[in-house]
Amino acid sequence: MVSEYLKHSRSLEELDEIFEKDRKAAAEVAATILRHEIHTATTNISEINQIAHARIMADSQVASAKIMTDAEVVSTQISAKAEMAILEAQNQVQNGYYSKEEQHKIIQEISTISTNNISSSAEKSVQEIQRQAADAIAEISKNAEQAIDEINTLADSISEKITENAEVARTKLERKKKGKRTLEDVAKDAEKEAAKVVQEAAQMTQELREMAKTAVSTVKTKTDQATKTITESVKSSETRIQKARDDAISRIESVLRALEVGEGYNSKN
Repeated sequence: MVSEYLKHSRSLEELDEIFEKDRKAAAEVAATILRHEIHTATTNISEINQIAHARIMADSQVASAKIMTDAEVVSTQISAKAEMAILEAQNQVQNGYYSKEEQHKIIQEISTISTNNISSSAEKSVQEIQRQAADAIAEISKNAEQAIDEINTLADSISEKITENAEVARTKLERKKKGKRTLEDVAKDAEKEAAKVVQEAAQMTQELREMAKTAVSTVKTKTDQATKTITESVKSSETRIQKARDDAISRIESVLRALEVGEGYNSKN
């Protein structure tokens, strides 16, 4: 009987070893599945991040380039308006059809109309540039927020899924061991192995959330940089237009003043 018991005992030990191998294999499979979920999530977050960065940079560069180009066009138009006003005044003075007093009135009228027109044009152009910049910044911010929402949603959903899967694995591992092995230490081993899966899952989700947090922070930083780039372009464009306006008005006043004091005058009196 004793020998039979010992024989039976050895059989239990052998069976226990098989179960132990199964348990570890099952735990490793569960961990592998969880790691795959994490890898997929991190890859997707990285892709969202890269696409968001590229879009933010492209949109800010396009907006800045357009703003600067528009400013140059407006500045050229302002200069052209000044030259046209000067040419008109010179023609009126040099044709000899008007008296000196009449020429003076004409010059003053041309000066007033042209300078007001130039000032108004410059102001409207600056306002339009500011509007374009505000729209561009709003669009960039909206796209950035969408990317951030995608990142956070993905991180939350995958983290939740990993936690749920880990809990399922833990339950199955413990149930499997308790069902097939009756010794208390075997049950404890099963719980210990299951706890490892849960612990690893918790670590994975924490790392995933940290990655998502970093990605979100980077998107926000890129958005701030894009906003700064556009804002600086607006300031530079405003300065360019205002300088063109001041130079144009100064030239009109200078040339027309010279006409008034005698240069170019050819009156009938």
